[in-house]
Amino acid sequence: MFDRSRYMHQDLNNLYQEGCELIDRYIILDEGPAKDTSSIKAQSELRHGIALLKVVVELYPENWAAHWTIGKGFQALRQREDAYNAFQRAYSIKPENPGVAREYAAECIALGKGDEAVEVSRRISESNPEDAGLLSNLGVAYLVAGQVDEAQGVVRKAIEQKPGDRISHNLLTFIQEVKEGKRERPTKLSDF
Repeated sequence: MFDRSRYMHQDLNNLYQEGCELIDRYIILDEGPAKDTSSIKAQSELRHGIALLKVVVELYPENWAAHWTIGKGFQALRQREDAYNAFQRAYSIKPENPGVAREYAAECIALGKGDEAVEVSRRISESNPEDAGLLSNLGVAYLVAGQVDEAQGVVRKAIEQKPGDRISHNLLTFIQEVKEGKRERPTKLSDF
C-alpha cells in the first residue's frame, strides 16, 4: 500500500535540506566577516534556497528552523524587512531559542524598532542570565530605544560576567560618549 504522507514528508525533508544547503554557504555569523553575496551565482543560490524553504513553510508553517533559515537568506541578501518578517515568524513559534531571539532582535535594531528589540532581548536575557552576549545585545536594544541609562547598566553587567569581551567594552565606551554628547544616539544599526 502506498503511504502518501510518508512520501510527502520525505519530499519536504529533501526540500528543506536542499534549501538549507544553498543558504548555509552564505550565512552571516557573529564571529566572522560577512560572506560576499554580490555574485550572480550567490544571489541565485540564496533566492533558490529561500524559494525551496518557502514551499516547506507553506506546507508546514510551524517549522521554525525553516523560517529562521529563510531569515538568514534574506539577511545575506541585505533584504532587512524580509529577514525581519522571517525571524519574527520563527520567534512566534520558538521564542525560547536564543539564536532565534538574537536574530529577530538584530533585525529589529537594524530597522530602528528599538522598543520591539528591547522586549525580545529582555525576555531572552532573563531566560539565559549567564549569557553575557545576550546582555550586550540588550544594551544595544536599549540604546536604540533611547534608554541610555538602562543600556549602560546591562552592558556593565555583561562586562562583569565576561570581563575580556572587547565588544562589550567598546559598546560601553560608545554608550558613555552618547551620554556625554560626543556622539549622536543611534536609532538603528547603520548609525553605529
